[in-house]
Amino acid sequence: MTPLRQRMIDAMVLRGFSPRTQESYTDAIYGMAKHYRRDPAQYSAPEVEAYLLHMINERHLSYSTMNQAACAARFLYEKVLGRERELFPHRHGQSAVQATRAARA
Repeated sequence: MTPLRQRMIDAMVLRGFSPRTQESYTDAIYGMAKHYRRDPAQYSAPEVEAYLLHMINERHLSYSTMNQAACAARFLYEKVLGRERELFPHRHGQSAVQATRAARA
């Protein structure tokens, strides 16, 4: 297990995330790491957004699956890595794809 993955799991345990949520979040980050073939801590916000759009447009996954990956990424970057919220904007009631499309407009 990588140190980053362990840090993410530890942060989820401390916050009382269910085992299933922990598994879903770590699987989502693993999928992104597999896509880019490098450490997730190095991704920029545009790379994360591009991966989320790739999930919808090319892999034809559901919006809920993509939204779960977006939540996992926000958790990793904001809570585990301490990055600023502005890097991953998402307004309440708006899906991550809607937020991504709005940011590009």
